[in-house]
Amino acid sequence: MRKISTNPELPAHFSIQKQSYWLQLIAKKGRCKQPSSRAVFFYRNNGFTLLEVMIAVAIIAISVVSLMGLQAQSVSMADISRFQLTAALLAQKKISELELTDFETLGSETGVFESPFATYRYEVEVAALEEDDVGIPGADKLLKSIELVVSLEPETESQFYLRAIIMDNRETKK
Repeated sequence: MRKISTNPELPAHFSIQKQSYWLQLIAKKGRCKQPSSRAVFFYRNNGFTLLEVMIAVAIIAISVVSLMGLQAQSVSMADISRFQLTAALLAQKKISELELTDFETLGSETGVFESPFATYRYEVEVAALEEDDVGIPGADKLLKSIELVVSLEPETESQFYLRAIIMDNRETKK
């Protein structure tokens, strides 16, 4: 029958023979100058276990995957923001061009913007507004509604809509 250790600093399942073996082994390797029961614990807790390493790797992997997801989402949002900004500026430019054209010849059209924005296309719908549409007496043939859609040519999912009302300014030119 084995004798069980009564030393409170060592686990209870260590036999006295096992304790003396570990203490002598530690003393031979030069880990401590004098064998003691505390040296066993120092020797046994010297490194990481496989389970600890695997848990640390799992935590790092989860962190990296979530950071990559956030990075992909931020790139997507940057593309959307770039499209919205560019489309708004191009729509403003096209509306300015339409305001400068002759009011009578103003009509619906489609086309592509000039370089470097050749991938952006536009669609213009022009409709004359009558007095019944706006509720302003004497507004017949003075107002036109312009609906402008700016989109990327390869993909039609990204679209920017703009609606404007232009007034005939012939009377102010006189």
